[in-house]
Amino acid sequence: MFEEDKRFDIRNRLFYLLAIFIAGLLTYLFLSVIYQFQTLKSRTENREISFSGEAKIIPKPEFALLNFAVISRGLKMEEAQRINEEKRDTIFNALSLFELPKEEIKEIKYNIAMVPDTAQGMRVQKFQITKEYEVKIKEINKIPEMIKKIEERGGVLTSEVKFLLEDIEKLREETRSLLISKVRAKAEKRAKELGISLGGIVGMKEEIIPQENNEELLKITLTYTIK
Repeated sequence: MFEEDKRFDIRNRLFYLLAIFIAGLLTYLFLSVIYQFQTLKSRTENREISFSGEAKIIPKPEFALLNFAVISRGLKMEEAQRINEEKRDTIFNALSLFELPKEEIKEIKYNIAMVPDTAQGMRVQKFQITKEYEVKIKEINKIPEMIKKIEERGGVLTSEVKFLLEDIEKLREETRSLLISKVRAKAEKRAKELGISLGGIVGMKEEIIPQENNEELLKITLTYTIK
């Protein structure tokens, strides 16, 4: 009698454990189905679509730097200095005809040296003064005529003309703003054609691809949600 009661008790425990296991499994499956349904619904509600555009960034020469030197010699220091100043003033007066502000001409080098020279058939040592100037020129088309005036009045070009480009960061920012506006207009037009309603912008991708001649290609991609 005791043994039968014991077997019965064991069977009850196994039944309860099996029932709990089955109930837990069903609960897990039920919750899993709900989670997948909510995930699918979320994905459906947050569909996304992207629109792209590109534009070239072409920096142009904004101004140029022209370097020239004024060289003079004299048996005395004062003589060399006077001749140098006279040649300098003549060149500056010629440049003023191009309406070039004086502050755009800067003295960047000043050198005094003793050099061999010939005076009255004799080799002597003379003082040589060399002053170099840098001219910032915004009207680039006037450069050839300026060079001609400088050389006619005794100036010597010391380097090639340097053309400096526009501020590339400023140019990028301006191009970026215009391109974003174009991509947004494109997105609105395409959405209307497709019969969809756009939500907010959830992402923006930007690419800057170097090109020849200091040019760049800017690509913008905007990603929207679909309502």
